[in-house]
Amino acid sequence: MNKYASRIYYLDLIRMFAILIIVIYHFNCTIVDKNINAFHYFLYENDFISWGVVGVKLFLMVSGAALMYHYHDDLKVNDFYKKRVKSIFPLFYLVYLLAFISRYFVLHSPLPDIPAYRFIFTVLGLDGYLSQYTPMFNLVGDWFIGVILIYYGLFPLFRKLVLQYSKVVLSISLLCLIISIYINPFHIEASTSILGNLFPFVFGMIFAYKKECIIQNKIFLMIFILFLLINNKILISISLSIFIFLFLYWISHKIKKHLIVYRISKYSYAMFLVHHILLSFVFTLLSGMTFSFFSITLLLVLCILIIIVISRMVLYMNHLFTLGRNKLEFEIFRSNRK
Repeated sequence: MNKYASRIYYLDLIRMFAILIIVIYHFNCTIVDKNINAFHYFLYENDFISWGVVGVKLFLMVSGAALMYHYHDDLKVNDFYKKRVKSIFPLFYLVYLLAFISRYFVLHSPLPDIPAYRFIFTVLGLDGYLSQYTPMFNLVGDWFIGVILIYYGLFPLFRKLVLQYSKVVLSISLLCLIISIYINPFHIEASTSILGNLFPFVFGMIFAYKKECIIQNKIFLMIFILFLLINNKILISISLSIFIFLFLYWISHKIKKHLIVYRISKYSYAMFLVHHILLSFVFTLLSGMTFSFFSITLLLVLCILIIIVISRMVLYMNHLFTLGRNKLEFEIFRSNRK
């Protein structure tokens, strides 16, 4: 456990729950898409709650909180951007390459009839987000990657504003959420838009900066209750995600730390990248079949385990690539000194 000593347990716990909620939600989505006759788990969707929204909002809160926790005292902009690029793009490119090979060389799916220049948006990690506007070459990551990249790019500005005007920033982010739901200026669903996801990201930042103030703030409590009272699926789902976030924060101080939490949290980004691919592949083979409650539960557990194993493998491959690249850079540096 020594190598995990510097990690923040409540963030890892929330991150673990977030990725498991998302995987189970998309497991159910794939059941529906592939015409599988099976029981739908409660972590799916109804008239009041979307568990996909809940899982993603938890991820955004954790992302904002983790960044603010590490950078609230000091932020060197160049170093910050270098770390973000290294943490996102190498693994993204690796999984994309594996998905491309699997789809077009193993499954022999036809290439989409899309202008070649749009591949630049894949290189930038924005294709999943922009596919809501027009067809793109996106194979992994979905819209979330584009949103989080934009927030990372703006984080130095967000940080400066939160440190000085936290209540104003929280209010503006809430206003952006309301605008995205009821006005929708960019014609993208509020649950996947840049405006609609700003509130949970900012909430995570402010929570890490002054968590006790947020927990005790009566104004925030009123917002929380208002979300529950308004008959809107997105607002109710966000309210539930905030409740889960606060509950897991509280319970993280009451329970014993477990290595499995750190492990799944460490694999969460890789799991997010690969789970769509695996679920689509598995259920394409099973399309039209009927499953009992026991068999579909067993399949869910098996899919989660396989996703974890594949995530571990791609992380290891990414580590080898990064290690090799660093060694090469060191050898070039040493030869130049000579």
